[in-house]
Amino acid sequence: MFSINYEREISDRIRARVGFGWWTSESFFSDAETSLTTVPVTLAGLLGRGAHRLELGGGLTFGNREEENIPEASGTFLSLTGLVGYRYHRPGPGFLFRAGFTPFYGFGDEDVAYPDKGFFPSLGISFGYAF
Repeated sequence: MFSINYEREISDRIRARVGFGWWTSESFFSDAETSLTTVPVTLAGLLGRGAHRLELGGGLTFGNREEENIPEASGTFLSLTGLVGYRYHRPGPGFLFRAGFTPFYGFGDEDVAYPDKGFFPSLGISFGYAF
């Protein structure tokens, strides 16, 4: 499982991000494989000063699910994405760390919705480099 993201500083307190993720997994009960492609688009506000800040935001995650041997569980999806987290980054270029609560709300067909239909709590961490 991996993702790559690009974040743009709109102002000292506002960040816009777009990403791309892709992963596969095998079913515990068969040899069927699931492939997921995701494209999150988010906007976040930063509270606080200096290197340690609170990050609050949200956006949309677009994607596609391919279920081998289960065509009815394959298709495109849309989820709301939230973010409440901690962000460490000193001003200027350098190391970036983020950790937070990243809930989803999946829409659509229960078999295709990501990660599931309805509310799905999640945690996330990010390591990166700011230019």
